[in-house]
Formats: sequence, C-alpha cells, structure tokens
Amino acid sequence: LSGQGGAGYVLADTEGYRVLIAGYQTEGEAESVKNQLKSEQQMETKQYAITSLETKFRITADTATIASVQAAMEGAMEYQEALLPLSISLDKGETKAEDAKAQIAQLREKAENMKKTVDEIASSTDNKTIKSISQFYGETVTALQGVGDGLSDIELSAKVKYTYLAIGVAGRNLSDALNAAA
Repeated sequence: LSGQGGAGYVLADTEGYRVLIAGYQTEGEAESVKNQLKSEQQMETKQYAITSLETKFRITADTATIASVQAAMEGAMEYQEALLPLSISLDKGETKAEDAKAQIAQLREKAENMKKTVDEIASSTDNKTIKSISQFYGETVTALQGVGDGLSDIELSAKVKYTYLAIGVAGRNLSDALNAAA
C-alpha cells in the first residue's frame, strides 16, 4: 500500500489487526474516497472510525504549570490538523515535497519543544495526567521524525498519511488514559 501512496498503518484492536490506508476528518470524506477507490481501482475497502470520548480532567498546580499543560492539550490536535491537508495537497501536486518536509520539520520542532516542557513538569511529579501528556508528545515526535529526507514523492505522501494516523491513535490513547485517571 505505501508503494502506492497509502499509509499502510497497522492498528491492533479487539478484533485483530487492521491495515489503514489513510485518515479523514469526516465519514463523508472517507466514503467519497472509498467509492473512488472502488470505481477507479476496483479496490474494496472498509471504513474504520478511530474515536475517543470527550476528555475532562482537573489539575492542581501553580499558574505557570497550568498554562503549560493547557498549551500542551490545546496543541495536541494541531499536528493532525496540519497533516491531513498536507497529505491531500501532496497527492494533488499542490505542495512540493521540499515544502512538505519543511512544514513537517516545523511541526516536529514544535512537538519536541512541547515534549521538553511537559517532561520538565513530569520530572517533579508522579501525576498520571502529566505522564500521559508526555507520552503523547513522545509518540508524536517519534512519528514526525520518520518523515524526512530520502523519500520519493509517493513514499513521502504515504509517510505523511501514516504519521497522521499514528498521531491520531496517540491522541485517542491520551484521551483514554486521561479518562481512566479521572
């Protein structure tokens, strides 16, 4: 799949393993692509939703720590919000590979800085919420590190989709962890 621009992301769930081609914000977008793959490439696909419950949590800390945690949580969705349109733009030829790599490098640097901030907070507490946020940013940084030099345009497109899905799963895991700790 990745040789054709698909993510090839393997997701383990309660029913076994799923190989995901791409991720979309809405069911309508996913359905449209599913129909297009069937009509143009005779490829049968199924939709699979990666969802999480609404997450609410409370943290007691000094003002600076609360601001840092709030920024980390508000920034968590930014990576997916940037990668999905980038993936589509790459596939349509609207974004050059070098521009995409530069955008990804900026996202990676931002995630690395946020991880560093959260890790500084985590080093002085055993709070499960902070540890879960740190884990999310660690997984996000790792996913973004895999996108870079030495990739063909098709491999880059596939890797962006893969990274989008990996960060989506990390976000769902973060939500699950925060809900479990609440």
